[in-house]
Amino acid sequence: MAATDIRGVMGFFTAVMVFFILHYGCKKKEDILSGPMVAYISNDDHQYGEIYICKLYGNKPQRISKVNESTQPAFDGEISPEFSPDGRRIKFVGLTINNYMKVYDLVTKQLTEMERVKHSVWSPDGKQIAYVSYVDLSRKIKLINADGTNPRDLTAFYYGDTAVAFEHFQWQENENRIIAACQMTHNGIVTDNMVSIDPATGAIKEKYNLPMKKSFTLRGNKIAWIENDSVFIFDLLSKIKNGFAAQGDNPANPVISPDGARVAYTFVRKYFYMGRQYQCTDIATCNLNGFDRREITINPTIKDETKYKRDFYPFWLSNTELLYSAGVVYKVTDDILPVVEVVAQVTKANGQVQSNKK
Repeated sequence: MAATDIRGVMGFFTAVMVFFILHYGCKKKEDILSGPMVAYISNDDHQYGEIYICKLYGNKPQRISKVNESTQPAFDGEISPEFSPDGRRIKFVGLTINNYMKVYDLVTKQLTEMERVKHSVWSPDGKQIAYVSYVDLSRKIKLINADGTNPRDLTAFYYGDTAVAFEHFQWQENENRIIAACQMTHNGIVTDNMVSIDPATGAIKEKYNLPMKKSFTLRGNKIAWIENDSVFIFDLLSKIKNGFAAQGDNPANPVISPDGARVAYTFVRKYFYMGRQYQCTDIATCNLNGFDRREITINPTIKDETKYKRDFYPFWLSNTELLYSAGVVYKVTDDILPVVEVVAQVTKANGQVQSNKK
């Protein structure tokens, strides 16, 4: 074969190899974030639960949390998985002892352990996390980059002659501000307050006439919380507070739907299994005034004995669908006659579940 022919053949094969490397190598990285995923807790290989991920409508779970005996007791699991808004990362915390915040990067597959936290939220762009540290007794809000670099204080302990200790907060995407519940101490008098904070400077921009020390959820311009077995909704624009008595025992964890039309919350219900009485947790939905209430997880498809976890927030997958984790991960329609569908055929899933579906 002539030298020119050999060079031509080699050139052809080189071009083919470059194509496959570029096409499939890049595609593999893109496939990690292509299509929605779910994050959930499972007791599959650890008594107190670890964090797993899989594709929505998938059955190949991947464990992303670890139990390291040098830093975590064997009886300490992981809780509170939460996808970043850009869908690339998941943060979660230790269950009982250490409360270390950890972040898993879906692209690099790196797990980064950060500080011990009382509460944390993602920034709207997914590049930062705001948190209150266990280490800092002043309860200031801090910021850290999503990769664990550049931790720094956002708020101060004193604003003029008033000491401010932050309890709970959410990052409001449409206004790019942090809405926070805090305790203010001025001249020895302690009051509970709701304020908005500039995430660029840490300055308190607005103080609402709302004595607030409860944990709450935020959707658009509305916050929701439970107080005295009632669900309350506060509009940050109109400054109007509305509430209604929540039906069901021990109502908790209210979350407003993406379109702001309905609210879902958990409640406790008694049931009988094998001749004995137990308690399980279900999800109810209703309008923001409490009407048109639906108990969407009381369904023979979701067995009562699998619904034993209580401390979790209902996750709205869309304006009409929610995720529920009880043995497997279900999608439940918000309807008078709810339709239940298995969306992740995994094992021993329970409690908290989330998705990065947009």
